[in-house]
Amino acid sequence: MKIIATISSASYFKKDINGAFEVAAKEPKDSDCRRDHYLRLIHPDTAKEFGVHVFEKDVTYTNEAGQIINLPYGRIGATNSNGAVLSAPEVVLTEEELDHQIYRRFAVMDTLSDALIGGISRSLIISGSAGIGKTYSLETKLKRAEESGTIDSYKHIKGRLSPLQLYIQLWENRAPGQVLLLDDVNVWNDESSVDILKAALDSSDVREVSWMSTLKYLEENEIPNQFEYEGTIVFISNINFDKEIGKSNGMAPHLRALISRSNYLDLKVHTNQEILVRIKQIIRDSSILENNGLTAEQGVELVQWLQDNVDTLREVSLRTVIKIAQYMAAAPNEWEEMSAIMLKRAN
Repeated sequence: MKIIATISSASYFKKDINGAFEVAAKEPKDSDCRRDHYLRLIHPDTAKEFGVHVFEKDVTYTNEAGQIINLPYGRIGATNSNGAVLSAPEVVLTEEELDHQIYRRFAVMDTLSDALIGGISRSLIISGSAGIGKTYSLETKLKRAEESGTIDSYKHIKGRLSPLQLYIQLWENRAPGQVLLLDDVNVWNDESSVDILKAALDSSDVREVSWMSTLKYLEENEIPNQFEYEGTIVFISNINFDKEIGKSNGMAPHLRALISRSNYLDLKVHTNQEILVRIKQIIRDSSILENNGLTAEQGVELVQWLQDNVDTLREVSLRTVIKIAQYMAAAPNEWEEMSAIMLKRAN
């Protein structure tokens, strides 16, 4: 069984590291451990083990199916005296535990967004399912920052970007105080795009971005073949980076290279059950029901219907909530049948 540890912060020879790593073993704290416990991890490039000190709050464990688990102490794949293989139990978090975890990660997103806007960090990658409010939250902060003059500008891009288009966008938003927001823009599979991004995300003081082939478009628009990038990049992606890296497919090294150069936050909202927990949080903390003409009692009915049908819906997202609200308004006595017909997968 392969167990993946997603680490937001760990100590390795007094250096802070983060990312997704395969776990070799989890070891308890001793007198030398500066955090809650040790983790023995497998280096993605050398396949050799190395140890880190980590706080429990800074690490999440997932199994091969992408499920969150509780990892006990011990070596993964070790055998007992009878020769039986020991592995981590697949204990999925309770809804209360998921609620706490997701709240905590969205709070971290707010903190990282503020750090990015304040110029403390230069890049951020946020991963999580579509329709959970991550783009809205970040764009609201960027709009306010632009209006207050905290940042000079931000550019929000959706859809597809070719390597050349990416290079041009970086050039046009290259100055300090300019933020480039790439929202579910799939650049991860293109090696040229990844190379450009790696240059823009480089950790050195001077980040040089280059386009070495001669193009008439660049010449006509007076765009140089090389420039210093001093702007800020934010990626919002529906891709589960840790899961893709764990597959060791062609995209894995590209994703690994990018998250090693950037602050990477997995909101841990990918499965339908996790999305439903996040929807409940938004319903509790916002006026989304009132804005869509629903009473509190109707909101309870809506959430219960989602809970009962979560595994058979084509999509679970805030868009699903809004659609059901429309059916409730249009047909108060028939909305459940309408929702089933419109939103559930065909048998």
